[in-house]
Amino acid sequence: MVYACVRNGGRSVAARLLTQHYAQGRVIALSAITLGCGEECPYVPGVAYRDWPVDDPADQDEFTVRRIIADLDRRVRALLRELLPDLDLPPSVLS
Repeated sequence: MVYACVRNGGRSVAARLLTQHYAQGRVIALSAITLGCGEECPYVPGVAYRDWPVDDPADQDEFTVRRIIADLDRRVRALLRELLPDLDLPPSVLS
């Protein structure tokens, strides 16, 4: 999986780390910089894209950052359930 966000400043890194934790070695996750392609990133045949509207944690207060991480946690866990239905997900790191 490749998670990409503008400036690679938090969201993609958090999603990568959450994926690595929950996937237990069954998925390779990377974080990347979008390089300014915005809504028009290059199309790659055979690749599934998900556009998650997640707030940028940069310069946010602790409460907001925790909310953003919780949102990513839910999304990553749901994606892993979809892609690896037989994966025994450990409890959320936020529990």
